[in-house]
Amino acid sequence: MSEFISVKEMMDNIRSGAVFSLRFVTFDFKKGRGGAVKEYLKATLHRQGRGAEKETKEVILYNIKNPNHFENGTINIKILATNEIKKVHVMLIRNFNGATVK
Repeated sequence: MSEFISVKEMMDNIRSGAVFSLRFVTFDFKKGRGGAVKEYLKATLHRQGRGAEKETKEVILYNIKNPNHFENGTINIKILATNEIKKVHVMLIRNFNGATVK
């Protein structure tokens, strides 16, 4: 029997700053593409403007469009193996730390 986790429990875990793994389905409404399944084994929530990098990012931020994460239901995650930042739609996450998201 497989484990299940609610979206709320998943988001609480993500916001805690813990390292996690997830599997999700891609989707891009504007480009009409998606459906690929991607998996990241070690990731963490990316919090822009924290610590020493905050000063340099403030100079660049005036040109960046507001991502509206709440409105769009997205989060930015940092892939620890490559240090890449990826945007993920929360409702398209299918597995979190080995548990099925319900």
